[in-house]
Formats: sequence, structure tokens, C-alpha cells
Amino acid sequence: MTEKPQVDFEEVVKASGMPVTEEEIRDRFNAIATEEGIITNTSRMSPFWRLVTAIVTAPVMWLKEVL
Repeated sequence: MTEKPQVDFEEVVKASGMPVTEEEIRDRFNAIATEEGIITNTSRMSPFWRLVTAIVTAPVMWLKEVL
């Protein structure tokens, strides 16, 4: 058993239900924000909403890349 198994972590992450593209992450976050009603100004032109979306999206993408 000297060979390390080769695992496609992106496929594992997809299978677990975690979004793996920026678009999927944004869609999931937007759905949660709408469902919870916590943010009402979700216009694409809103600097606040763009910042919040970036704060949520970037770490998820970093985690995916690290795995």
C-alpha cells in the first residue's frame, strides 16, 4: 500500500451538495438571503450587496481550491 489514492475532491464536494462555481455560490447565497429576508437591497448596483456577495463567495472558492 505505497500508492496514495487519487481523489477528485471537486467531485466529492459537488456530490456533497456544496456549490463549486461562483455563479452557483451566488445563486445559493441569494436564495438564502431571500428566504431569510435579512437583506432587502439586493440590487446588482448596490455596493453593499456586491461587497456582501464577494465576502461570501471568495472564501468558498478558496476552500474549493485548497481541497
